[in-house]
Amino acid sequence: MSQPPGPALPGEPKPVSVHIEKWRAALPPDAWPDGFPEVGSVWRRDVFTVAEAWRAGEAGPRQLLGAVLVWGYGPIGYGPWRATRSLEGDSDGKRLAYALEGLRAPAPDGSADVPRVPGHPGEQRSGV
Repeated sequence: MSQPPGPALPGEPKPVSVHIEKWRAALPPDAWPDGFPEVGSVWRRDVFTVAEAWRAGEAGPRQLLGAVLVWGYGPIGYGPWRATRSLEGDSDGKRLAYALEGLRAPAPDGSADVPRVPGHPGEQRSGV
């Protein structure tokens, strides 16, 4: 099976459709990632781009959580409401930053283009 052209990662047949205007209205401005799609399609690569910006200190933890929640909830109607509640619980992002700190190290091979997800078709397993 060939990979579709464009921003898709291996095994990702299509983007997640989202109602961007609802998400933009619900999320606090500091939780919307810079450069995140302004149209109704979000790819996993968009989320990984925010994760790499966070890892480099160019995005905040609330932006990372915002990207994950937009992609994760997608078009589900209660997604923006739940995301807002999650963000309200840590309004300055300090608890989230503390929880994420162990993940800030660079990718093991120095490359962030392909995520290393256990069980992902592109993941190399050793000793299995």
